[in-house]
Amino acid sequence: MKDFFGGLFCYTKSMLDNNQNVKAKILSDSAVVDHLFMSKSDGEISAYSLSFPVPKHHTRATMITETFFAVSDCTEGEFPLDSYFFVDSSLKMTFIDDYLGERAHYVDAAEHTLKEVSWLDSFIVNQIPKTFGTIVGIGGGVLLNAAAYIAEERKLDFIAVPTTVVAASDSSIGGLVRINKAMNKGYKKSFYKSVYEPSKIMLDPRFLANLSAQQVGLGLAEVVKHAVYQSPALLEYLANSAFDPFDNPNVLLKAICWTLTLKKVAIVNDPDSESFGGEILRGGHQLAHEIEEESHFRVPHTQAVAIGIYQDALRYPVKLKLLDLIYRKLGLPRSLKDIRV
Repeated sequence: MKDFFGGLFCYTKSMLDNNQNVKAKILSDSAVVDHLFMSKSDGEISAYSLSFPVPKHHTRATMITETFFAVSDCTEGEFPLDSYFFVDSSLKMTFIDDYLGERAHYVDAAEHTLKEVSWLDSFIVNQIPKTFGTIVGIGGGVLLNAAAYIAEERKLDFIAVPTTVVAASDSSIGGLVRINKAMNKGYKKSFYKSVYEPSKIMLDPRFLANLSAQQVGLGLAEVVKHAVYQSPALLEYLANSAFDPFDNPNVLLKAICWTLTLKKVAIVNDPDSESFGGEILRGGHQLAHEIEEESHFRVPHTQAVAIGIYQDALRYPVKLKLLDLIYRKLGLPRSLKDIRV
């Protein structure tokens, strides 16, 4: 018995030491990223690119070694001839409609339908011909999650074209697939969980220019997440009066690319999200998921995440002054009292 508890103590101590080492490495690498972005010009940001390694034990490692991200004109990109273009219906009558024409397959991107496992399984069987080899998802986080699920189920290549701030800064990165399930009279958030990385992520700034002020503000909640848990420099950047994402597309794009690079640091140093990297990526999300489920998804994910981050940040009073400035600027809710359900 003594040997058992002695071994357990050594194992626990080893785990704690490893977690501390991972945390120290993430914060050290994040500081390098902060230094890099504080001096990046608008021209550098407009042509920014980045690659995310695919861990060898992930499903996609048999097909790709990395995910390549680039700020680029998606209409100038070369898509495979066997691509199925899965597009958010809100993008009808935009430049992407002119570009794709009849190749676009439009769907309404609702959390309780498009990201529901039974609905998706039926859609795959009845609507996705087996002649396609690539799924190209063009839309926000809900649509990209659904597109990744379709690609995974059919074992196809996957290309992501995020069209919202939250999709560009969070949903399209890392390959997390999270699909809901209708249960009784409610919903189970993230009932199905897996990882299926896209081979490419193409961020066309024209999509961001078409967003409303509310979509921009709420979408930045995931950017705020990384600022709170990982980057004091990004937190100060967001709070600064020069950061005006509603009228200055350059600062918005910079905040997104800065966040993506911080996210890479978390993923590379903690690929299975078992340590500090996972704490960053999941920051504020436990409460957010509870809010979404209890409201039957009447509270959008971005609002729920904003509330979750702020309530969690109450543990860090030194950050609250800057966080309050950011929340007022972006119009983010601090609690359910700030929104109408």
